[in-house]
Amino acid sequence: MMLEILQRVHNAVNKKMTLDGTYLSSKIDVTGETPMLMVIREDRDEFPVLVTASADQILCNAVLFDEKQIKQGCQAEVNEVMLQLNMAMPLSSFAKTGTYYSVFGALATGSMDKNILLEIETLSDNVIDALEVMDTFLV
Repeated sequence: MMLEILQRVHNAVNKKMTLDGTYLSSKIDVTGETPMLMVIREDRDEFPVLVTASADQILCNAVLFDEKQIKQGCQAEVNEVMLQLNMAMPLSSFAKTGTYYSVFGALATGSMDKNILLEIETLSDNVIDALEVMDTFLV
């Protein structure tokens, strides 16, 4: 079931053009414990969107930075800014897993292909917007 959903997401985004004219590519990786899809926007290959799926949802995640990249003494301020920005960021939310800060979004597995493409494109844009805001806190 999970692989079928990832294949559908792959078909919805691979070799598709974003609204600003850049292309996405994607590849399913089944070598790890959890199968995932890696979606790369050609002009942002250092920030891939990782997609996993369950029976109920499609989860898209992009890592922003490791907490080791935060200037000393600024971690509380980073957390506060992220909480303040969370509501204003369309289709995405901030998260922290281990030492990594990320942006994520979730969709229902029954979402239309155009909405899947929009979610991934928007999440990729949100990565850049978040990094611009956080730049003053990063080394």
